[in-house]
Parts: sequence; structure tokens; C-alpha cells
Amino acid sequence: MKLNDNFVAGLVAGDGSFFKCSIRYYKLKPYRTYTYVEHRFAVHMAEDETKLIEALQKFFGVGKVYRIPKTGESRKHTIRLTVTRQKDIKEVLIPFFNRTLVNMPCKKAKQYREWRDSFMNYYKNRKSVGWKANMS
Repeated sequence: MKLNDNFVAGLVAGDGSFFKCSIRYYKLKPYRTYTYVEHRFAVHMAEDETKLIEALQKFFGVGKVYRIPKTGESRKHTIRLTVTRQKDIKEVLIPFFNRTLVNMPCKKAKQYREWRDSFMNYYKNRKSVGWKANMS
């Protein structure tokens, strides 16, 4: 399946998510608790769209595909492409969405701009723990 930029931008506008998580970890020597923010991108769809999600992963060349088991009787299995590696976000996703999604007249474009600005502000200081831990 071959995807083009406009199709991918539309797909993300409908089914994509831009979000951030607080990550906490512990270091034993010296014992300290560190917290940092990790920005993430995901596209989550019904399991019967597996080929589309895999094509999307191939299109970007980054991220991992996860199969999410159903929970409860009414839910079905789902499939999700998630990009957590901060270097991939900076070098692949942000340039792509700056070309395609940023000027679309939709709510997702506004969410993307806020997420991108948060990402760039957070990682402006390259001494950040999150930057070092996930940029390699």
C-alpha cells in the first residue's frame, strides 16, 4: 500500500494523537528521583486496519506497532502505531507535519502546533534528562 502526504495528514487529523507523558525513574548512585516529559505521537485504529497502520509505519520509517487486546464484551482488538523516540519526533514527524498538517483548518492542526511548541521549548535546553535518555 503506497501512501501520499495528503492522505497521511488527513488520516492523522482524524485518528492521530499528539500527547506528552511525565516519566519518573530512580537512580541508585546517588539515590535520586528524576522526572522528565516525553512527547509522543500515536495513531489508533480498529484491528482490521492493520495493513494501513503498517503502511503508515513504513511511510514514516519510525515507531512501533502494537496490538491492543479487547477489554470487555463490547470492545474489539485495536492496533496502534506509537512513536516515542524523541529523535524520531524531531527529525521525522515535526518536519513532515510542518509541511502538511500545520495549516489545515482543523482542530488537530491547533493541537499539533501546541504539542510541537511544547516539544521545542522543552528540548531547547539539551541538558534535559529526557533529551539525553531518548535522543540516541
